[in-house]
Amino acid sequence: MILLELIGPTLYKIKARIDEVEIGKIKVGQKAVVRIDAYPYQPQLATIKKIFPQPVLSEKTGIRTFEIELEFDSKETLNKITPKMQCSVEIKSIFKNVLKVQLEDVKEQEGKRYVFLVKDNKVKKQMIKTGLENEEEAEVLSGLQEGDKIIKNPSSEIQEGRKVNDKTTKGIKDI
Repeated sequence: MILLELIGPTLYKIKARIDEVEIGKIKVGQKAVVRIDAYPYQPQLATIKKIFPQPVLSEKTGIRTFEIELEFDSKETLNKITPKMQCSVEIKSIFKNVLKVQLEDVKEQEGKRYVFLVKDNKVKKQMIKTGLENEEEAEVLSGLQEGDKIIKNPSSEIQEGRKVNDKTTKGIKDI
């Protein structure tokens, strides 16, 4: 959970926790997109102002995270928010220059992820390995290459080996 904290009458800070695996990919001054739960369709830009050096260990999961502080870039945002509002934070550079897929296009079976690749106008089940992800998309570490075509949001009717047609797919997109 990420909360907004009132620092003064004209300053809010966003406190967030970043997984230990991702902490080396961020730095003070980087930009982030903040989505306040009360205003999900009005993303706000923020800047990382501080990265705390001491990790926080979760007793439940054993996962180490690092706390960061961000500040909104626009003062107009302050008119919309109140202390303790929940929000989500997406740090832009974590997904910069990487191959990624929309999570709605990814299927999972027995803990393994796959997409439906289109090759020679036929459907092929393609196993993929994913890395960092947010609520909408995931980094593709292996299994796909730039320029591959996959089926968008595949239905349960999609089967490997079948010819691709408009009736069985919601569309095809380039990776």
